[in-house]
Amino acid sequence: MKKLTIHLLNICALILSLHQTALASWYAKVSAATAVCAAPIPPNAPSMLYDSTLGNLPSNQQWQFVSSPGATASQAYSNGLTVLDTFTQVADSAGYFVAPTQPITLDRSLGFVLNLSVEILTEAHNNANRAGFSIIVIASDGKGIELGFWDNSVWAQGDGIQPSNVPLFNHAESATFNTSAPVTYQLGLVTDTYALMVNGTTILSGPVRNYSAFNGFPDPYETPNLIFIGDDTTSARATVALGSISVQTCAGALSSPIVPTGSSWKYRDDGVDLGPTWRDLNYDDSSWQAGSAPLGYGDPVSTTLSFGGDANNKTITAYFRQMITVENPLRYAQLSLSVLRDDGAVVYLNGQEVLRSNMPTETTILSTTLAVATIGGADEAIWHTVALSPSQLLTGANVIAAEVHQSAPNSSDLRFALQLGDDTSVLLPPPPAGTTRFAVIGDFGKTNSQENIDVSSAIKTWNVDFVTTVGDNSYCYGANAPADPYDDCVARYYHAWISPYVGKYGAGALENRFWPVMGNHDWDTGLIKYTSAFSLPNNERYYELRRGSVHFFMLSSDPREPDGNTMTSVQGQWLQAALAQSTAPWKLVYMHHPPYSSSSVHGSSTWMQWPFKGWGATAVLAGHDHTYERIDQTGLPYFVSGLGGNSIYPFSSTPIEGSVLRYNADYGAMLVDASDCEMVFRFVTRTGVVVDTYSQTRTCSAPTPTPTPTLTLSPTPSPDPNLTIRVFTPLAIR
Repeated sequence: MKKLTIHLLNICALILSLHQTALASWYAKVSAATAVCAAPIPPNAPSMLYDSTLGNLPSNQQWQFVSSPGATASQAYSNGLTVLDTFTQVADSAGYFVAPTQPITLDRSLGFVLNLSVEILTEAHNNANRAGFSIIVIASDGKGIELGFWDNSVWAQGDGIQPSNVPLFNHAESATFNTSAPVTYQLGLVTDTYALMVNGTTILSGPVRNYSAFNGFPDPYETPNLIFIGDDTTSARATVALGSISVQTCAGALSSPIVPTGSSWKYRDDGVDLGPTWRDLNYDDSSWQAGSAPLGYGDPVSTTLSFGGDANNKTITAYFRQMITVENPLRYAQLSLSVLRDDGAVVYLNGQEVLRSNMPTETTILSTTLAVATIGGADEAIWHTVALSPSQLLTGANVIAAEVHQSAPNSSDLRFALQLGDDTSVLLPPPPAGTTRFAVIGDFGKTNSQENIDVSSAIKTWNVDFVTTVGDNSYCYGANAPADPYDDCVARYYHAWISPYVGKYGAGALENRFWPVMGNHDWDTGLIKYTSAFSLPNNERYYELRRGSVHFFMLSSDPREPDGNTMTSVQGQWLQAALAQSTAPWKLVYMHHPPYSSSSVHGSSTWMQWPFKGWGATAVLAGHDHTYERIDQTGLPYFVSGLGGNSIYPFSSTPIEGSVLRYNADYGAMLVDASDCEMVFRFVTRTGVVVDTYSQTRTCSAPTPTPTPTLTLSPTPSPDPNLTIRVFTPLAIR
């Protein structure tokens, strides 16, 4: 062991020396690179680190190959690729450190992208916190990210800090993805965020990590501008095929918001009419107060505003300003501005109005102008979005100004927050700790469908725990139907969530994470084919399951259901009893036919208007009509989510009573986050536009804190008691 450790330290010392020798020339290039990236031209061209077309190994180009002493690990060049094999023995470790002939600076403040072509041929691990193939990227400031690759997922290594204090080198955020196909990944880091992308679509994202909690010298995790690829553990193994590798500096691969939702705003809440000049870039707001968003009163806010001395005659208008600096507006393809307002708002960019929401449309807005309508309940949590052109930004200083108006002097609350970002790189926030995240799709299953590809690809970027459906999983029936309709029309898009899966589209899930209900077209496709495709509880036509804080009740609403589809049927009695017995915080009832719908094609399925609220349901979700709609019926939300990939239906000219929001402009799916105390429903289009956000909360006691696990390493005997065995190197004992 002493010999192994000295070998590891010598390798790390060599790598550290290489980096230290090159630092002076690297930093000399930073100012020039910044100037190039700030100009209205593309980012720097990619710097090739390994060109697989040259017919040799990475170690023959710009990489240091390292393997553990005595290992059977091998590297070989074949058919234009390098095959790195550590699969023979799980204890084998091997990989590559970059040692570029033209040193580069991986500057997070500017942004950079690592392009890597890799195919995981085989992978196995005997520790849920280890992977047979990993990528480690450490930026110039010593912070970065380590990603582990399994055959069906990619995941990040925790640093013991964020998010949610995942212990050092433990499994953190992850995404289901088929890594066993040849793929070119783009790993982008900018400021405090990383994103792993494939063909421009983000499949995994999260915070940049600080692995400095690891102690040892030399320390690759604190070695600036370090890139490692390979097997860095004795608890996993893999065989991988590597193609070309390059890095692109100063690239805006993913964008932090120009204005984050929780940013600081100057504000004025004294009710004085400021006239029009307060919106202008050069207006003097030095005497205004400042605070972080959301700002307001009467609702959960970060900064509490004053409404004056009379609760029945409150100040109508609050004013907000924020200065921002934009080095190069042309680096953005499209901008998206979103505002949270209660009750109404007008937003200005550099003095020009860009958004007016819930305010009179043909009126000069004064400090006494009232909002059009009172906003209450779940509508207070809706973000209102408008697209902006980058040409509306100025190079250098810009100002965003907003005014929020009450609908009445005795209004109980006011709230304001705003986000401005690059619409081409919108990333949904990762779910908070203790949250169950899942998708809801409906009316989708077709073969060779671009719409299905788009929606399923979007869902892959959401990091969901599982996928649920509201039926019509298959439209593949009739004379021209494929022999295996659920493989060709469902699993081809969602096999990574299905278990057991033995079809032809790649690896399935280790445990089932796909929970459908039957639609009328599933009955048309055939009950036997449906039940053969999925492994579901009960009789597989209707069933229940509990995941986290959510209890799901999946119904069979078609008239062909043998146990009936009325509230007094065998199925109806089963649901009533199951809801009564459930102790879950949230109880969701799924079916295909919507009890209420404003579509002009099918509309409401009155036979499914059961007393769900009286039986204890939290919400009802359905499909059948190819629209998205949220409906309130006596305080119970009903959702129609049928834009999963088939044709889009129109709405009736007269919405049904209780219809709150209707959408049919593009395809998409619902994204739901549920904790013990809150459940948030979103509808998100295939392009990432959040159309609707609806939240439900419940009173619940604070959970008993769970002690943060301590990472304990089993010491390895060594003949030298003064010798430290470190947790990392490419041959790490971890």
